[in-house]
Amino acid sequence: MIAVPFLAQLDVDVEKNKKSIIGTLKHVITMTDFTVFVFVEIITGMCYAFHTIYRPVFATELHASKTLIGFLLSASGIGTTLVLSIVKIVIRRLGEPNTLVISLLLYCVRFVIFFYLHNPLLLLLTEIIDGFSGFTAMIAGSYYAAAEAPPGMLASFNGILFAAILAVGRALGMSVGSKLVGLHGIRTTYLLGGCLAGGTAVVYFFINHFFLRQIRRKRHMRLAKEAKEVSGIENAAAELNEDVETP
Repeated sequence: MIAVPFLAQLDVDVEKNKKSIIGTLKHVITMTDFTVFVFVEIITGMCYAFHTIYRPVFATELHASKTLIGFLLSASGIGTTLVLSIVKIVIRRLGEPNTLVISLLLYCVRFVIFFYLHNPLLLLLTEIIDGFSGFTAMIAGSYYAAAEAPPGMLASFNGILFAAILAVGRALGMSVGSKLVGLHGIRTTYLLGGCLAGGTAVVYFFINHFFLRQIRRKRHMRLAKEAKEVSGIENAAAELNEDVETP
């Protein structure tokens, strides 16, 4: 609430989306690389939601004290702060898809460790990299949306992305995770979640490397060509106007 009055004073021009939500969804579907990226982000949302809900439950199962559980939350916050300070550099060097792959692989490693973990103090080490798993993937998604959204559609693209992560992914993570915990226990559920995250990361890496990256590059080349043609037409029109105005 404190920041709202300051944000209201910002001089920002926002171009409205001229398409309906259905039209926007159709446009997103035609962008195969972004659509696949959004579906992979759903897996991130599932892992993030499940771990957020069951982290204190798992710590309690390991006979962790309430103080230690509080430290776990603090360690997660510290890790997230570190992420926010370096994530821009990471995304610039690796790209959004590869950053998402690394985030899922970190979830995989952490969840598999949880299957074998018995010392609650070691959870402090795994929770420090919590921000490098979930929040890094979400921020990478925002960068991807900003890079690919047509004029006036950035907010819509971000809305679709975070609806996939925090609505669909979260709902699936809590519902499916709770069902699996009831059937197989929390350790096995973490192991299955780690296999899901790791398998998704590997499959997405190869699909992006051999197919989606080329689709994205071709779209960028087409848009750059169209922008160059429009610029050329505008320059020609400007020169024609100057010739007409010159006596």
